[in-house]
Amino acid sequence: MDKLYFVAELASKDESSFTASIVFNNDHKILEGHFPGNPIIPGACIVQICSELLSLFKGRELVLAESKKTKFTNSINPLVHNKVDFSFTLSEGADQVKSTVMVLSGNLVFAKISAVFKPSL
Repeated sequence: MDKLYFVAELASKDESSFTASIVFNNDHKILEGHFPGNPIIPGACIVQICSELLSLFKGRELVLAESKKTKFTNSINPLVHNKVDFSFTLSEGADQVKSTVMVLSGNLVFAKISAVFKPSL
């Protein structure tokens, strides 16, 4: 994501779940246009961050293959919520990883994502 965020912590509970805490770079160019004076992290970026964090955890590049269900419940303004947690629950199948992801800060949920990720070609 070209320095939109930095991984602050990656904690594994077991092979089927982990949590990643990230810190947003409030000076990133994407926030200048989305939206001036009221920056919001785009939903597409949130989904891409999921792919990147999952790839980091699994030690191989994974990409979104199928979005089963994606629900954005609150906007992420990085000036207000600079540190955000991504909580993953995983199940692996033949050449794919199914994941449910909660994106949150404390009790505030920003997104719930259910998706299938596969190795990049």
